Amino acid sequence: MATDNPTFLRAHPADWLRIAIPIVLLTITYSADLFLLELAMLLQLGLAVLWLLVNVFSVIDQKKRPAWAYVPATLDLVTTTLLVYATGATSSPFAFLYVVYAAISSLNLEARQGLFSTVLAIACYGSTSTLTYMGVLNPINIIGEFATLGLAGVLTSCLVFAMVIGLTHYIISDLIRNNYEARRKLELASKQMNADLDMARKIQMGLIPTRALSAGDVTVQSRYIALQAVGGDYLDYFTDRDGNLGILVADAAGHGIPAALIASMTKVAADRLRSQMRHPARMMGLLNRSLLNKTNNNFVAATYAVYHPAKNILRYSMAGNPPPYLLRPGKPALRLDGNGPVLGVLENATYHVQELQLSPGDRIVFFTDGINECRSDAGVELDEEQLTNLLTGVTALQPTQDAAVQIVDDLTRFTGTRGFEDDITLVVLSVAPVLSPRSATPPPADAEDLPPAP
Repeated sequence: MATDNPTFLRAHPADWLRIAIPIVLLTITYSADLFLLELAMLLQLGLAVLWLLVNVFSVIDQKKRPAWAYVPATLDLVTTTLLVYATGATSSPFAFLYVVYAAISSLNLEARQGLFSTVLAIACYGSTSTLTYMGVLNPINIIGEFATLGLAGVLTSCLVFAMVIGLTHYIISDLIRNNYEARRKLELASKQMNADLDMARKIQMGLIPTRALSAGDVTVQSRYIALQAVGGDYLDYFTDRDGNLGILVADAAGHGIPAALIASMTKVAADRLRSQMRHPARMMGLLNRSLLNKTNNNFVAATYAVYHPAKNILRYSMAGNPPPYLLRPGKPALRLDGNGPVLGVLENATYHVQELQLSPGDRIVFFTDGINECRSDAGVELDEEQLTNLLTGVTALQPTQDAAVQIVDDLTRFTGTRGFEDDITLVVLSVAPVLSPRSATPPPADAEDLPPAP
């Protein structure tokens, strides 16, 4: 067992049972004022505690020396035999302890302790009963009169006892072994699944841009937080040879692996359609056709936008995603218009283009529904007014500050201990303000110029 476990966990559950049983019997014998039985139970308790300490402090490694596992079983049965002999042998009311200790030994799968205890218990009980009947051992009964049994009674008692204890061992050991094997297989499967999920997470994160993009007078910043190991959200941004900037934000229905697979399909389809990046409605229509009959009746909500820096015009199309927000310095955040059917459901879906003239200093925030569905500690969902106020606070940020990080930090404070309950994805497009030469600032340190799309 791992050395970083607490020492009391190093003992086998059977060791604790070996202590509990003599304590219970000691209580009974004490109330009945049976001094000799009290001594016998104290001896049994002392041996049980000693063996527990041996396991707790790892004095003996039973995995390397499995023979030591037979020591407590032998001590249990020897003291039980003395107790049974002293209380009437075949007629002893303590004969049931043989069955109990054989069952306890069957809990230990490190060695064949259960089978050993079963055979030894049958041998001890049978020999004690037979030798007492034959007169080799003087009959003793310290708790009352000795009840004699005939030969048939002794043989019947031994046979019934052997059947009971053998059946007990078989049932207990089989249940424990099956449980152990099932747990071991489950642990191995869980480790493999976790390893696969970790690999899938790394692959998915490799498909999502993590650094800011700087292209001319615009900067794109983003944040992506998966609720599980892998998420159903997806984002991407890219440029063409003329400097036009495309932004895609998508949200596959559901969570976990199925949603992540659909999100990956969306990425593959979008990559094939880069030649249509200047036409948002056409891009959405082709994405819809690419996903039809391939998502098992699941859908994808998305927003695709293209920014033309030469004219400072943003054109975008919606497919069931929350509309973007315009953040203009000195003004409240503005929820933009736009709607459209989700992707992958309707064969003849139609998508429309919204157009917006941007000014220096403007920011556009694209996001999935994980943001406007955030809930506070009290379980109250973020309403439109709260979201507007939250985004309005971002307009005061300096151009070099990361607006995406600020938004996520504000949402984290809103959710409190509840945390996020869905994948969180947002992209912030920022148009550089007009600055004097002295106040001009370089783009963020983590920004990178990506190669244009072919």
